[in-house]
Amino acid sequence: PLPELSADAFVCIVSGLGLGAPDFEGMLASELLLEYLRANVGDERDEGFSARIVHLILAGNSVLSPKKLRDPFAIAAMLKPHLAVDSATQKAVAAPIVQLDRFLTSAAAAVPVSLMPGEHDPANYLLPQQPIHRCLLPSASRESNLHRVPNPYERAIDGRVFLGTSGQNVQDFVLYDADAAESVASACNASAARTRQSPSIGKHGTALNEFAENECIRRESVA
Repeated sequence: PLPELSADAFVCIVSGLGLGAPDFEGMLASELLLEYLRANVGDERDEGFSARIVHLILAGNSVLSPKKLRDPFAIAAMLKPHLAVDSATQKAVAAPIVQLDRFLTSAAAAVPVSLMPGEHDPANYLLPQQPIHRCLLPSASRESNLHRVPNPYERAIDGRVFLGTSGQNVQDFVLYDADAAESVASACNASAARTRQSPSIGKHGTALNEFAENECIRRESVA
């Protein structure tokens, strides 16, 4: 049985924050999120709800990369040692990370934060993705409340276990089933983190399915 809580507690899960957008949409959303976590927006009911948020999970795509960097041919060209990267490109690449660093520094001062990498975040492409390197977040990495975590990610919060991904596997499921919600439900029922032998999702040699299946078996045996 799950342990009883003395009071209501909530976990805030956010994905696709998209910091670095040219129209500053992501920056505005992040500022509103910060104010919400600090219980500075809304009426008394909203403030009471915000005050009971015990953890923030950023579930991938926290930054929005410049469009040309999503082009594999552009990336390959930039990696060639004899080609210089102009200052405008350098600033475009660095701006989203700088914004993320500032946001995480402020957020971690208000509530514990788990930062998961996603498809467009500065981490390895293959799953499981490793945590975003601390050198990219020089200010936020000093905060003890910031947890740089992998994707998939598992954490126990107040006796409740959270296990999830940043969504690449869901996008893969949708290729075989147009209904995303039904695809996720089927994956949970099958204890599968991805479709087997799928050629459309990057992965390491160790399949994600073994990760999910082992976790589900362990949870069932403990329960």
